Amino acid sequence: MKERITQAIFSSPTGVSIAIGVAGFLSALVTLFWNTSDQLSVKWLLFVLWFFLTFVIILFKLMFDLATENKFAPPYETPIKFIENERILLIRRNEHFVNQIVVGCYSNIDYVERLLSLGSVHIVQEQFIQIKLIPAASLDETGIESGTDIKKILVRPVVPLSALQAHLMKDI
Repeated sequence: MKERITQAIFSSPTGVSIAIGVAGFLSALVTLFWNTSDQLSVKWLLFVLWFFLTFVIILFKLMFDLATENKFAPPYETPIKFIENERILLIRRNEHFVNQIVVGCYSNIDYVERLLSLGSVHIVQEQFIQIKLIPAASLDETGIESGTDIKKILVRPVVPLSALQAHLMKDI
């Protein structure tokens, strides 16, 4: 944290530009109303005010940077594209979806999620993840077809135990 603060204040061009901007703003504002060459106390007041405002603005910038940096990925993704002939769903990259895990594809209709299909993380790319759909093995799974609205599909890294057992029993 200490390294982050010193980097934002001293080594970042943003910290320097903020300080110059605050100094210019205060200088322009004060010279409109006071004659700064006559009174020494106004100069000290301006310096303290400039230092305080620069410090506060840099702290706000740090808080904003830290808040945007620590956003967590949601535990689900919605598909971007469905490639029917290869049975692949394309989703955005998410830290919850690691290579070769089994995922569940759910339809979200009227706030109720129903299992559509199981899939596995096939290829993890730089920006996207390819989910290879597994053929349906139980009656609970309706499958994903070309007519399915992909905006209503949620891909989660959570699979019901009954669906896994149905896939295992199909292979026996």
